[in-house]
Amino acid sequence: MSTALILKKMRHAALRWFWCNREKHRHKMNEVYRAMDISKQAFHQHLERYLDMLEEQEQLVPVIAEVRRDHPQMSARIMYQMIKPTLMGRDRFERFCFSRGFKIERKRAYHRTTDSRGVSRFDNLLIDLKLTGVNQVWVSDITTTRWADNSIT
Repeated sequence: MSTALILKKMRHAALRWFWCNREKHRHKMNEVYRAMDISKQAFHQHLERYLDMLEEQEQLVPVIAEVRRDHPQMSARIMYQMIKPTLMGRDRFERFCFSRGFKIERKRAYHRTTDSRGVSRFDNLLIDLKLTGVNQVWVSDITTTRWADNSIT
């Protein structure tokens, strides 16, 4: 996020605070608008959009919860495509879902490739061996393959 965008968001948050607490502080809102270099109309248009967004978010939570109850593994992106919120883009919708606890824990794909039960263990024959040239010792590895019947060889 650019510095200018961060400053704009901070300025709007400060203006909203001054507007919500205008009875408590001694500053007139016109003075605050001039100090923040924003018109009264621009601030109130922003405030209207902000309040609409909060209202939409409040209405979205039960809808998302219901979808998640019916489809526990549905991603936020798919829910976004189903619900199509009017005031929120895809990324903001995903951040909103994650901040409200609707994130799905990823299941790790865990595959065991070695079954060491019943395998003979051999001594390390190279411990005292001094290697002085090429091709004195060769090493190999085991390659495992999962077949259609889920067996591993």
